[in-house]
Order: sequence, then structure tokens, then C-alpha cells
Amino acid sequence: MEIICPEKARGVDHFAEAGIPVYFGESVSRIDRNIRQLIRERLSQFQPDILHLLNSKAISNGIAASRGFPVKVIAYRGVVGGVSFLDPASWMTYLHPRVSRVICVADAIRQWFVKHRLFHYPPEERFITIHKGHDVSWYNPAPRHILQDEFGIPSDAPVVVSIANYRKHKGLELLIESAQDWPDEAHLLLIGNMEGSPLQGLAKQSAARHRIHFAGSRSDAAALTGACDIYALCAYKKEGLPKTVIEAMCQGVPPVVANSGGSPELIEENVSGLIVPPQNLQALSHAINTLLQDPPRRITMGRAARDRIQKAFAPQQTVKQTLQLYNELTGINSC
Repeated sequence: MEIICPEKARGVDHFAEAGIPVYFGESVSRIDRNIRQLIRERLSQFQPDILHLLNSKAISNGIAASRGFPVKVIAYRGVVGGVSFLDPASWMTYLHPRVSRVICVADAIRQWFVKHRLFHYPPEERFITIHKGHDVSWYNPAPRHILQDEFGIPSDAPVVVSIANYRKHKGLELLIESAQDWPDEAHLLLIGNMEGSPLQGLAKQSAARHRIHFAGSRSDAAALTGACDIYALCAYKKEGLPKTVIEAMCQGVPPVVANSGGSPELIEENVSGLIVPPQNLQALSHAINTLLQDPPRRITMGRAARDRIQKAFAPQQTVKQTLQLYNELTGINSC
């Protein structure tokens, strides 16, 4: 195995410790001569069987660089939609005939691809689902007092948290509106870049305005989530397998998610979380209130959420399925 990645990519030190050769490079655009030259050099010298590409720019450049090499191309897709037969960029990536398989991080993504094929192209077997595994030991919640120290939230107040950089489809307006329907002691903590959005203005007009807090972008967002009581994701489109929901579940924080994208795949309904119809204020408020008003159920559901990730989304399962795909494409048993 060899890896090409940016010099500051996470995991670089781990690759070196494992004895994996790392070459520094990054696709700055879909047509990047420098990265294409580096990929061709490594294909020529290392002669790999698989070229595994992890974002659209890398896919475009990797496909072009691999021309003339007998290498199988695997592409990764992490969001629903955004691919079109009318878009030339899509033909440079996921629709290109050189792509042997597209690993979809959620089955919702695979189903979207299959549904939107044109005259049965690409073939259905090109798209497979491999969930991205997480180890619960990767996450440690922040101490509860940080919520009071930084945001003035009383130590005994239940806190609903959501993480997102503002996009309309994230549904944060609905979450702010929902806060008015919660018990008076419940607070909402919003983490992420929301500058220039209408959210602050909406919060100021809310009857719950004194209980809505904006934390901005935080490097400790996952840990802050672990200090809260409920995680809410209201996104109604474009979601893959949302990492923020997984981070919450790993720390025993029960999630309430919209039935969109891969979010429902993470949850056993009414066991390890609650699923609500997208863009439905009444259903969202009811689900959150159900947990706000029942602390023992929150704790039980949070434990079930943690167990769900531990058993069904373990990294070992991701590795096993990926190696199985490599074996299938190459005929080489690497297990």
C-alpha cells in the first residue's frame, strides 16, 4: 500500500508508524497537472492493483492519470445527489467508464445512484454500501460544567445540541422554531459557522431567545456534544452518514434525526434514537419533548445508541468489507 495525501492530513503520523509510504500531494482542482503527474509516477513505479480515490477532485485526476495502467479504480461518495448525466464533471468522476466501484457511505446514497441511472447505466453493481466505522473509544465528552462556564447554561438544565455549518438544507431554522415548544428549562446549543445566516435574527425573535446559544466553530465540537443531553439533526437532504450523529451516539447522547439520507440507517427507531419526518415542526418538537421530559429514557436510549455504534458500525467491519471488495476486483486474497 502507498498513500498520497496532503502534508497536513489527519493520520499521516499513523501511516508512518505503520510503515506505509506516504507521498504528499493534493488535488487543488478537477484538472491538476501536478497531482496527475505524481499519481502516474506512483502507478508506474509501485504498480498497484487498486487506485482508491476519496473525493471528487481526486477521482477526476486519478482517472485521468490512470489511463493506460491496468489498475482498478474505486471512488468514494459521501453525500446523496449532486451527480447528473448532464454535468460534464459527473462524467469525469462517478459516471466515468473507468470506475469499477463506487463505495457509498450510506445505503441511501447507493439507492439514489441506482434510481437515477439512465438506460441502466452505470450498472447497478458499480454501487456498493460500506458504512464508515467509528470506535467509541475515540471520543471523550467535555465536563458538564463547560456549558455553564462558557454559555451560562445552568448545570441542571437539559441541553439539545446540533452541529452544522449553515446551509438552508440543514434545517436549523426549524430547530430554533422548535425550541419555543420545549420546557422552559431546556436550552439549545448550536455549534458551527453560522455567520451571515438568518439564524441569529430568528433566535432573537424567539420566545426561547434566552435559551438559544451560538458557539461558533469549535475544534472541541464532538466533546461539547458529549456534555449535552440530546443531539438533533434536522437536515432534509444531501446527508450521507452524518458524522456528528455518530459522535453523539458514541458518547451516549441519544439522537433525534430527520428521515433523510443515511441518518435513519444509524438508528433503531425508539431504541437508539428517534426518527421524524423531514421539515415537520410538530413531529420534531414532539420527539425532542419526549426525551426532555423523560430523563431515564434519555439515559437508556443513549446507552443503546453507544451500543449500536459499537456493534453495527465498528471500524473492523469497514476494513473487512473493503478488503472483500479489493479481493473481488483483483482476484487476490488479501485477508
